[in-house]
Amino acid sequence: KTAYDIRVTFQETIIMTNDYFKGDAMITIEAAESKNIPQVLELWWKLMRYHVPFEPMFEGRPADAKLFEQRFSDRMEAEELKAFMAMENDEIIGCTWYVEQGHPPVYTKARYGYIMGMMVKPGHRRSGVGTMMLEKIYKWAESEGLDRLEVQIVPGNEAGYSFWKKQGYDAY
Repeated sequence: KTAYDIRVTFQETIIMTNDYFKGDAMITIEAAESKNIPQVLELWWKLMRYHVPFEPMFEGRPADAKLFEQRFSDRMEAEELKAFMAMENDEIIGCTWYVEQGHPPVYTKARYGYIMGMMVKPGHRRSGVGTMMLEKIYKWAESEGLDRLEVQIVPGNEAGYSFWKKQGYDAY
């Protein structure tokens, strides 16, 4: 099995506003901070469990949760790992994780952004929340001088594949 690798250039992106109203609640996209790590990781674990039927390697080991939380925290504090949260009032309803990666320097474009994952709670899917988080990642990538983003989709995750395809990403 191999994951689908998909990419897009910034010229193909759809620009959306940073927040929008859903009924009486306003949804905002904010940078995650150290204090948010437990809630962010709760969504990360849900995303991993979602993928288990497609790929058993995503089965988590709850005994190692604290170790993973520390590693995640260390990478955020070192600014190696970035995360955005979709917030509705004080509740995190979605999250995305991303890093800067690099190809060997023989390539003309050695640096790129890698989206490690994105999760939106079920009651908020198909409402633009994922696209709003992606727009924040585009702004981050542009500020870092990156013009390429990559993401992997687990085979069988048709909902994920559909989302990324809708965003203009293609398999390569």
